Order: sequence, then structure tokens, then C-alpha cells
Amino acid sequence: TTQTQIVSRGLYRSGVFENTGPLPPRVGRESTYTITWSVTSSANDMENVLVRASIPAYVQWKDAIKPAGEHVVYDPDTQEITWDVGFIVAGTGYTRPAREVSFQLGLVPGVNQVKGTPQIISGAAMSGKDVFTGAVLQRKNAPITTRLNGDPLVTSNEYVVVP
Repeated sequence: TTQTQIVSRGLYRSGVFENTGPLPPRVGRESTYTITWSVTSSANDMENVLVRASIPAYVQWKDAIKPAGEHVVYDPDTQEITWDVGFIVAGTGYTRPAREVSFQLGLVPGVNQVKGTPQIISGAAMSGKDVFTGAVLQRKNAPITTRLNGDPLVTSNEYVVVP
């Protein structure tokens, strides 16, 4: 069975979008963040690959996706974001670049989030079928919060919501 992985990163100063708003996040003011999902598959092709996550009520979908050709859909009723990755060739993320998509979200923290690191998006859940073995593979990672460990240009004193 192929080794597959979904990696999620929350970014502010790095990434494909120019984000706006205060860092650290400030009550009642919107800060935008870039979310990047990367999918890999080692030994075998994968098909019917889907990645899903949801956003909390205080986060807004900004309708910005790169690359533009990727099939990313936001459902405002369920607040779920779905990336229909489709087919992944063996070696993606190993001998060839990982399959990636980025999108932008806006966070407006409330008073109840002061001194906290609120969640921007839930953990991404990936599922797909290994074409060679027929196994259905599922992976899930941790939620992304304002603690942007994946962005080397954001410092730890910029994570916590301030009044």
C-alpha cells in the first residue's frame, strides 16, 4: 500500500497570497490567513482523492484559490471546504512535487478569544483509493489555529488574540 499524507499549513507572511489585518489578531478586526494543503503518495497511484475541512462561524471564506484550476468548493451551509484532488500519480511528493492548493480565510476574533489562539480551520481529512491494492486510505491532521508554526516569518508573540 502506498504511503500517503495530507499536510496543512497556516500562513500569514509566507505563501501565495498577500494577507491583511493585524498580527497579533485583534478583537473585532479581520486578519486574513493562507491555508495550504499538500498531498503526497509514495509508491502507487491514487484515485478519488478528497480533502475536507470546516471553518468556525467567526471565520470567513474569502473565495481566493491558487492554483485557480484546482477543484475547491466552499459550502456556506455546512461551512465545509472540499478539495476534489482526483487522481494522484505515484511518487507525488517524493520524485515529483507534492500536489498543493492554497486558499484564503478571514478571522474576526471575539472578546471571548482574548489571550487565546483560536482555530482557523479544522483538521483536514483526506480519503482516496490506492489504485494498485484497492485499499481505501484515510488520513487526518490537526486543526490550524493562529499559532502559525508553519510560517517562519511569524513570531510567537504574534499568535495570541489581543483586545
